Amino acid sequence: MYKFEIHRNPNISTDGKFVDQDRYDSSGYVYERTINPIWDELALEWKKDGERAFFRKNISGNFTLIDADFDWANSIRTSAEERNKYRILIISEKQDGVWTEVWRGFFSIIVGEWNLSKCFVVFSELIVWDVYTKYLENIEEERNFIDISPYPITYEISNYAFETKSVVLATDTTIISAPCAFTLPLISSDDYFIDEADNIKYTLYQRRINATVLGSTVVWNVTGYYRRDYVCQVDNPGAGWADLGVCPPDSGNETHKWVRNYLGLSSPVYHNYTSIVFVPNTSAPGEFISCEVINDDIVESLAPGFEDYDNERARDFWAVINYAIHGTTYPFSTRSDFLSNATNPVTGEANEVNLMFVIQFSDLQDTSDPATKALYSFVDLESWLLMLNLYWIVDDDGVVRIEHKKYFDYGLSYTAPTDPFDGLDVSNNVEAKNTSVFSFKSKSIPRIQELKMFYESGDDFYGTPILYTGSMANWGDENKFTRSTSNMATDLRGAVLNENVGKDGFMLVATSHLGGGVYSVISGAGALTGGIIANSPLSVANIEDKFYRWGGLASIGVMNKTFITFDSSENNFEQETFSIAYCGDDFNPYKLVRTEYGDGKVESAVLALKDKKLTLTLSYGA
Repeated sequence: MYKFEIHRNPNISTDGKFVDQDRYDSSGYVYERTINPIWDELALEWKKDGERAFFRKNISGNFTLIDADFDWANSIRTSAEERNKYRILIISEKQDGVWTEVWRGFFSIIVGEWNLSKCFVVFSELIVWDVYTKYLENIEEERNFIDISPYPITYEISNYAFETKSVVLATDTTIISAPCAFTLPLISSDDYFIDEADNIKYTLYQRRINATVLGSTVVWNVTGYYRRDYVCQVDNPGAGWADLGVCPPDSGNETHKWVRNYLGLSSPVYHNYTSIVFVPNTSAPGEFISCEVINDDIVESLAPGFEDYDNERARDFWAVINYAIHGTTYPFSTRSDFLSNATNPVTGEANEVNLMFVIQFSDLQDTSDPATKALYSFVDLESWLLMLNLYWIVDDDGVVRIEHKKYFDYGLSYTAPTDPFDGLDVSNNVEAKNTSVFSFKSKSIPRIQELKMFYESGDDFYGTPILYTGSMANWGDENKFTRSTSNMATDLRGAVLNENVGKDGFMLVATSHLGGGVYSVISGAGALTGGIIANSPLSVANIEDKFYRWGGLASIGVMNKTFITFDSSENNFEQETFSIAYCGDDFNPYKLVRTEYGDGKVESAVLALKDKKLTLTLSYGA
């Protein structure tokens, strides 16, 4: 048994002011009437909107109002005052003697098909009213992030590119008994490496000590990371440069590649650890806990060719996110483990994207004239987040949750699900066995997947597309899947040194905290070239390497010119739609559905109100 109730809010303001929040405030709606529509095919429908990760519960089918209900609806149609009042329809079902709400949506007479001569009106379209409504209805509203308080950040930019090499300085295997101390070699800060091919020195800028435990065997190695400057041009840049010959074909019309000893680190300082103490793992007798020591406490002084920049107009990216979502109610009701935890929940490494800042391009290039307008919207924010493989959802507590693809692949958790299976199990349901027909989603695996910033100049910031090969990939039309930003960039060096880049758009940078409220842009090796680049965590190559191993469009692909097996991949083998009787609680589309063919991911679901038939579209990994 169902009942259909109309609630209304608010009456037209007597002071002439309009408050949009009234539309979304459920406490302001009051009961108006119960209607008795003629309906037969109404059904609840769960589906996603494009790339968004959340499901919305819509209603399909239509219902007809006649007699007194028609007269009431017609009185609204003919009254300007009544037409300007908000109304919602709440559908409830009586379960075990208790009325339980199953759906609500905005009720508007303009979507009705009116037959005035026969006195009836048919409604076949209603607008969903749920936790996403207020965000999606205002998603294109622009805000000025200059309203957000600025922070000072610092960054170093070189006019030259970098090359890196890494070599193992020493290795050893030691049989130990617990507990024990493991002695490490000292490494001098004057260490360097000569490339045998061209006899050019690489300066050591970091050394890393790794130790792992294999049963009762400790294996350790010491690796040195080196780098040098290089530039492609015809003329010799000056003293200390050596000519290595022709540059790569994609470097332009320059014909010489010049290299020199890296000058960005004139006095690296190393804290030489002399031992690691291994402690027995009490939960697994005979095994030991592995340890890793990273010597990255390096004092770096600038050298010729470098410029040191201080910028006091960076806006905290977390504040920008909250302002886009909540406006003046910032900073409430938003959460992201990915963007806030000290350890990144995807990589398991120190988080390099939990202290990000946004700078308006004009503030990036001209510090004498502060920007006064930097407009962006929630739509812009969505494209920025998608570049990092991030999606948003509103959780059961009404909190906007922004997390990585891994979180959604694990059923709204960063921890792999464990048995017992807690989704819908229809593996023994006769109705679910009626179909064994499957097909691949049409054109579901493009040959090319690419990320495109609105400005990029360096190789690591251009990156290379992720490629999918073999008979699974689509080699025909629509063979490319592109994520792009129309106004966000991360190539800091290119934007600072290129005076023609323009002043519109935003620069997103990843930083570390220097203390005293000052943050420094992270520089590190590019995943594609190996060169040291400013803002390395946010280069396209590094974003792919760190954050696109989840959600591959196929299980195997080519990333940064190397074959990889993805940690997770999209389901693309789709089962023919089937229907089962369903009398359970509100269906949860985020949980897997177990069939005789395995655990299927819900693509869409439809529950008929009258006969309680649940129609499912499921997908599986190929």
